[in-house]
Amino acid sequence: MFLQKSSVLPFVLALVASPLPAGTVDFRTETALRAAACESRFQQWHLEPSLASGAFYSPIRANIFSQPRRPSFDYTETEIRAGIMLNSPYDAGFFRGNFEFLLGLGGGAIFEGPGNALGVGDMFIRYNFIRQRSRIVPYLQLGAGLVFSDAARDHPQRIIGRTQEFGLQAGFGCRFLLNEEWSFDVEWVYQHISNADTADRNVGVNALGGVVALTRSL
Repeated sequence: MFLQKSSVLPFVLALVASPLPAGTVDFRTETALRAAACESRFQQWHLEPSLASGAFYSPIRANIFSQPRRPSFDYTETEIRAGIMLNSPYDAGFFRGNFEFLLGLGGGAIFEGPGNALGVGDMFIRYNFIRQRSRIVPYLQLGAGLVFSDAARDHPQRIIGRTQEFGLQAGFGCRFLLNEEWSFDVEWVYQHISNADTADRNVGVNALGGVVALTRSL
């Protein structure tokens, strides 16, 4: 019996030590390589166009703003964006990431409240939190721009006083990197619309909404 066990042991050791069959790839290594390839899209001067669409609801249903009660002003917004990476990712511990500048142009429909349609032109500054070997990239962004609508033609309302108003926004989002080129993005956004008291009607709009986007890295 002892001789039989001794003869089997070298065979088992040789089997364990033998190289993997041709074509076999370590899963963890492959995942790390793919994540590194996805991260290359965040290098300085990389461009990325995207198509974003969402819906916003106002007023915010909380007693945050000590202004007259606003009527509903709910709207959709779809825009084409173009982004450029301002720097390559730098290591800063938890804050490892990079800055991105974006321009957006689009419009939407007003489905509750005064007016029927609006157009928007925005600029954003975004910070991407880039974790090594991760395909989920959170980000924070701030934006400012112009909002054009026909809501001011509805004279009884006081939230929108001009055809051209100013728009400010802040948001938090996550990119889900699908591969080296494409990502699916989800954002939660606060938007403020007003004319900065340049018209006699300026109660303004404070809206919360969600946006989804499909982005391609060039």
